[in-house]
Amino acid sequence: MTEAKTQFKSVYMKSTNPKDSDSNFWESLYFKPTITLDYSGDVNIDLECLIWTQNKIGTIVEYDKNRHSSSDLPSQIAHLLRLDITASLESSTIDHNVLLEIIPLQLKEYLQSLFISQLEFKFPLLFSKVARRRLAEQDNSLSVVSQSLTRDSSLVLPLIKIIEMDMTATTVYQLLSRTHGSSLIDLV
Repeated sequence: MTEAKTQFKSVYMKSTNPKDSDSNFWESLYFKPTITLDYSGDVNIDLECLIWTQNKIGTIVEYDKNRHSSSDLPSQIAHLLRLDITASLESSTIDHNVLLEIIPLQLKEYLQSLFISQLEFKFPLLFSKVARRRLAEQDNSLSVVSQSLTRDSSLVLPLIKIIEMDMTATTVYQLLSRTHGSSLIDLV
């Protein structure tokens, strides 16, 4: 790895270190991040979900498969297997050391902006801070509620879908609500 890439990785890791009070973004979304910079210069962020394990996700998919086809209840939780984001920043006028300092901050701002403006609407269970918090708080109760009401797990997926479809969990809604004096979540 070239010296520039080594320096970039050091600066990037420092600016995105989950231990930093300013950069616990991923943990606030209930993810454990693993951030790497490969030899080509790509920044890779692997996210481990702290709410659902792979087994839990498989169980939820099974809930959907086992549901009665005549059910009017919502189904199909939007999910991603992988998200690739490509951004290129090139400059011949900015000093190399300055570039190493600003790129990590720009990447962080870019990702947060992308989440707020696009991804949180399409995949709220992945990118909405409020929806993920609600999911984490309710996750252990979903099966219990479903068992109590139907004596099976047929309501688990529709209950998850209710959390997913709640547009009050969006950052836009939270910001607009602020003007009306209601209390809000910490968005950063």
